[in-house]
Amino acid sequence: MSPTLHRHPFLAAALVLALAGLACTPFHARGADRAEKAAAEGRALAAAIRDQRPAQPTLSKGTLRVRHADGRRLSIPVQVKAELGTNAFPWTTIYEAKFPDGRKETLRVVNLSEAMPHFILHRAGGDGNITEIRPQRPDEMFVGFAGTDFWFVDLGMTFLHWPDQRVTGHETRRTRRCSVLESRNPLPGPGAYQRVVTWVDEETGGIVRAEAYDSQNRLLKEFTPGSFAKIGSRYELRDMEIRNEQTDSRTTLQFEVDDPEKLGVKHLPTTK
Repeated sequence: MSPTLHRHPFLAAALVLALAGLACTPFHARGADRAEKAAAEGRALAAAIRDQRPAQPTLSKGTLRVRHADGRRLSIPVQVKAELGTNAFPWTTIYEAKFPDGRKETLRVVNLSEAMPHFILHRAGGDGNITEIRPQRPDEMFVGFAGTDFWFVDLGMTFLHWPDQRVTGHETRRTRRCSVLESRNPLPGPGAYQRVVTWVDEETGGIVRAEAYDSQNRLLKEFTPGSFAKIGSRYELRDMEIRNEQTDSRTTLQFEVDDPEKLGVKHLPTTK
């Protein structure tokens, strides 16, 4: 089901009745009503995205292609695995990156039903020694996985758990009709996101684009999914990119696709 709640016919009828009563409603009350409606829609939409989970365990292989701010380029083989769990732990996503020098970094994102995801990071040196890190503080979410532009806050989409969520409008992006969701950070310290704006496909609930702004409300990061492969009745993501607008670095996560002839979908017709 699409997470766009106002598409339901009974809700649409209720909306028509509400609009009919606006003529006798004071202006300041209408403004408050609009703000509360935007917040209610935002909370519902953020929850709908958070509740999406894989239908079955998956395993994908690909490559992290990094272009650093100084022009250096690095390709890192990566494996992304989704494991299904219980109701308390709906699923876990595991990112494993292997560096050319033998180092390895593994991040487990444990998705919870009603709370922020848990992160468990293992760093293995070339000598085999392993360091475990369990980031918990809000400022620890703004650290790059394997030195890339994909931060923990991005991979775990922790911004969808912030209390301030609101739908600010509806726009067309990449040919798709989208709800514009704004998520505001309650503790926007230095180096953190102050807010994240996400364009959500109204038909499928997929993320078409996201922009993150820093504590000074300057554009910091842009996230864009790339093309998709249609495998049977489902779509599989072929690549996605995060660009840091302030450092001019970028990271592309490119997945291996078995049948290149099935590529070509340029929007996001999937639920994730």
